[in-house]
Amino acid sequence: ASGYSTKLCVEAADQLADTGASCDVIDLRVLNPIDPQVIIESVLRTGRLLVVDGDWSNCGVAGEIVARVAETVPTALKGPARRVTLADAPAPTSGPLERLYYPTADDVVTAARDMLAEPDARFDDSKSTIRRWGT
Repeated sequence: ASGYSTKLCVEAADQLADTGASCDVIDLRVLNPIDPQVIIESVLRTGRLLVVDGDWSNCGVAGEIVARVAETVPTALKGPARRVTLADAPAPTSGPLERLYYPTADDVVTAARDMLAEPDARFDDSKSTIRRWGT
């Protein structure tokens, strides 16, 4: 997360801690260039990736982070990476619509709980029947 999204993540982490779940909150601070090392270390340790970004999911920082993790440690995730971002819609101009549009700490908690409830879906190469080139 970066910017205001980091605040949401800290609030969500506190709510999750009250239920016994722990998570890493990584404040990127600098978006360009992105240093993915801390994120990759967290994914290797936890097997999970939830990216929270105050931007649209299409062409946003969250997608770039997911791509970097997928390219660097493709088998480390226990399940699909998740993103909590703005809805893919124009920005609203009224209070009631804004409350529905912008992500909240509760949205982050819900995404994290959903992700933690999923079984470990990592690919087990030892059970593969696919013949690899040159073997």
